[in-house]
Amino acid sequence: MKILNAGTEPTANAEVLRWIRDTKARHAAEDAEDKAAGTPVTARPKNFITAITKHERELADPKYPYTKNPKAYATWEGMEEFDARMVELVIKPCTEKYRGQGLTRKEIDEQLGGEQEMKSLTEPEHLMIHNLAPQSAEQLSTMLENCYDRFTAEELELIVQAINETYRKEEIAAAAEEKNGAGDE
Repeated sequence: MKILNAGTEPTANAEVLRWIRDTKARHAAEDAEDKAAGTPVTARPKNFITAITKHERELADPKYPYTKNPKAYATWEGMEEFDARMVELVIKPCTEKYRGQGLTRKEIDEQLGGEQEMKSLTEPEHLMIHNLAPQSAEQLSTMLENCYDRFTAEELELIVQAINETYRKEEIAAAAEEKNGAGDE
């Protein structure tokens, strides 16, 4: 589906779903105004209505993490939180490898800068992770280019941890609450 006037920024699945729902609500309000005014309801292209209905049905499917974690996807703060966790868990620890090796500060900065850049996510990778919030290293590895050249198995697990802590925290909290509630009976 192509969103007209979307600008040049990539659009996340949750945003597309919000746009579709807002558009349908706007259409309903316009139709109600037309009926109240006694004028014919505005005709809309059938293929457009079919497309947004189909896309809404797909994007509202519970298989997507934003359906169970709406707070994490309500704004871009979830993505910023994920970025911060990535830096904390994966990128910053790279510095430890170079301490005590007798390298000059300049040599450390050169080697470290390249490694940190390599471990940074590209925009498409970040958007796929945001949209799908993979729950295992195996799922995550399919979303990352040259995954095993860039990340160790431990780092992949840390990225999954960061994903769970940011994009799936409501879902995980609900599951833990349900598990604790079931244990009380």
